[in-house]
Amino acid sequence: MSAYVIFEEFHLTVRVSSDLEQSASEAIQRMLDGRPFQTALRRVVRRVIRQYPNLEPIRVRISR
Repeated sequence: MSAYVIFEEFHLTVRVSSDLEQSASEAIQRMLDGRPFQTALRRVVRRVIRQYPNLEPIRVRISR
């Protein structure tokens, strides 16, 4: 059994213009699905959390 409970959730919304060409939308989707983007997102979140020493005991999970 996990020793952690959900304390807070934040949601990130990615929006594009409704008149964006389909090829551009597909390219954006591929980028968001890609490992490099998701790795960079995790790094940024870790970097922000580390700026607040009181948050040291928390665990963060990025999911879709």
